Amino acid sequence: MVFVELEPVGVAVIAAQIAVFLLPLIGVLTEEKRENTMNLIKHGFFSTAALLANLTMILVFMIPVFTKTVSAALMSSIFQFPIMWLHAVTGVVAVALGVVMVAAWVRQPLADLGCAKRWKLMLPTLIAWAVVLGLGVYVGIFGLS
Repeated sequence: MVFVELEPVGVAVIAAQIAVFLLPLIGVLTEEKRENTMNLIKHGFFSTAALLANLTMILVFMIPVFTKTVSAALMSSIFQFPIMWLHAVTGVVAVALGVVMVAAWVRQPLADLGCAKRWKLMLPTLIAWAVVLGLGVYVGIFGLS
């Protein structure tokens, strides 16, 4: 494997993505904390902030790099850059699940915790986001292959 020299912006984006990934976990890390409604409300606010921060980084940094990389030969890029494509497709799934969760939380009053009705999506969302983060770190450190 060949390491790619990371630019400061790339390092900052990876660090920010790790921080944003950890943000929704605040308030639900231990069983005792989950019983406290205020911690669940804090979790909802942090999850919303994490989704918005993630969307901002996707729009500002990731989409431009992706389009620049694959614009020359779209079909051949699927075979040239499979990890990047897997990262992109998994990212779309993770963001879609995040939007569903945050929308459910925002649509209902805070006391009702609307996202709790979609609790079965929480673990798949976390797993998808972790996979995307891992693939993004791989792409950033080892290149696009």
